[in-house]
Amino acid sequence: MSNNFLAITFVIVLLLSVYFGAKIFLKKPNILTVPELNILPIKASLGSFKVREESSSTQLVVDSPIKKIPSIKPIEVSPFLPYRGMSCLISPIDKKIDYFAYFPYKVWPIASLSKLMTAVIALENYSPNKIITISKKDLEIYGNSAHFRLNQKYKVKDLVKIMILTSSNDAAYALAKELPNFIDLMNKKAKEIGMFQTRYIEPSGLSKKNVSSAADLLKLSRYILKNHPEILEVDKENIYKVGKRIFYNINKIRRLPNFIGGKTGYIPESKENAISIFSLNGQKIVIIVLGSNDRLLSTQKLLSWFKLIRLAEETND
Repeated sequence: MSNNFLAITFVIVLLLSVYFGAKIFLKKPNILTVPELNILPIKASLGSFKVREESSSTQLVVDSPIKKIPSIKPIEVSPFLPYRGMSCLISPIDKKIDYFAYFPYKVWPIASLSKLMTAVIALENYSPNKIITISKKDLEIYGNSAHFRLNQKYKVKDLVKIMILTSSNDAAYALAKELPNFIDLMNKKAKEIGMFQTRYIEPSGLSKKNVSSAADLLKLSRYILKNHPEILEVDKENIYKVGKRIFYNINKIRRLPNFIGGKTGYIPESKENAISIFSLNGQKIVIIVLGSNDRLLSTQKLLSWFKLIRLAEETND
């Protein structure tokens, strides 16, 4: 047995001893913190901000008390939480506490997670039975995951679910075209919810300038589950039928145990993003990952880590 292996084993055992010892004496901390890492509690005040556009990027300027968040490289957070990505958090939906938050205020391109707000605005501004016709302009949008055809007609409530299930950019633009101020409504709703690190410039997430943070996306998830649960919950289904048409779910995270809803997103600038809701012992838990190289694996590891932590807490009770 090599000296390196013995050293690594000793460090792991030492860290485990310190962690579980801390849990016994400190009585179940709400958030795991790892020394030397910029891990922020979600309850911190955001202050005010403004978005400044430059030719190469979109910058977020945050006033006091939050300092500017430095750029980071993906690193492995700890032996307890093997995660590589730009940001993640684990939180219950119905309680203002946090189990883990890793760079929760990191502003990041959210890609197709933008469609969650598109769905909210559509359901709150149209009749659910309003008919929307797929136009040539809609079909010219990059991607055709729903395989729409020219002049097909769909009810708003169906088009919203198709958009979430298939992540259809066509559906997002078809919904948005019915209101000339649709994007303004998206940004207004974000502010109403308290999403002060979020900005939308188009409805699908194709633009890297659609940005948000894990902290803001948690607020959006809570709002949706309270007011429009069907938006997230449709994602637990394998298919969705509209007449004779069948639309297939592209979210592989739905295969994880106890999954009850969510949404994924990807563009090259954002890497892989995901919001996933799980039901564990009657409690709804949201796991958000941003900038992951493998959102399925990241979510699976975070979920497994969370279950181990809860088991440790129950053992200590």
